[in-house]
Amino acid sequence: RCADRDTCPSLAPECEAPTATGFVNHLLFSSEPIHGENIWLPLRDGEMIGVDWRMRVTRQEAARRHLAVVSA
Repeated sequence: RCADRDTCPSLAPECEAPTATGFVNHLLFSSEPIHGENIWLPLRDGEMIGVDWRMRVTRQEAARRHLAVVSA
């Protein structure tokens, strides 16, 4: 539960649970798990996060591109 839920004018279901719509009010990136009222969603190897101007988050696998090895 958000500590500011009783006074926050922007409280939404996305604030206290993983988003079902992709929209978020706040976004934090961390290299280590975070605790407390925050929701931690780990990334898989090769996964990317995108956020648009409306704060809609998308997750997808990065396209793997292989460069040709050239010998001298």
